[in-house]
Amino acid sequence: MRILTNEQMQEVDEETIARVCPGIELMERAGRGCAQVIHERYGDEDGDTKAAVFVGKGNNGGDGLVVGRYLAEAGWRVSIHLLGPLEKLTPDAVRNYQSIDN
Repeated sequence: MRILTNEQMQEVDEETIARVCPGIELMERAGRGCAQVIHERYGDEDGDTKAAVFVGKGNNGGDGLVVGRYLAEAGWRVSIHLLGPLEKLTPDAVRNYQSIDN
């Protein structure tokens, strides 16, 4: 397995967004995949499962919002904790925040 630096991973993300899919879709795919793994490994059969999601201002924070949304849809009790002001979130992260802020 090849391990990428922060800068290399940022280049991969930019290339993927430019050639494969928009950033918001990439965020959705990443968050959905993470939520699925978390649910499969840690989900409680009686439906009393909790998760706390801590969200930074960048697109990884947007991924976390997607994770939280999918876990909530699967019946988890989810709390979202923004680690900074909403105004500092990236545009795609804001869109995901708005999708759970209802």
